[in-house]
Amino acid sequence: MAILNTATLMGAATKVCCQCGINVAGRLRTKDSFGNYYCASCFLAKHDQELREFLAAQMPEPELWRKVPLEAYAVYT
Repeated sequence: MAILNTATLMGAATKVCCQCGINVAGRLRTKDSFGNYYCASCFLAKHDQELREFLAAQMPEPELWRKVPLEAYAVYT
């Protein structure tokens, strides 16, 4: 028994960006592990956001950045 593919029934594969909804067939695109297509601009925006979230999770809290109190520094004029 053959499995019918909806793309073959329609005549052409439909490749639509899952973020903005434009047709990415014949364009620069990316496909994630879930089978979702992204146009180049949406993929870069998603990647940049994930990178920012990752880096924010790695950074310590601002009040922990300075380990030496300000009073310990010598002032030279």
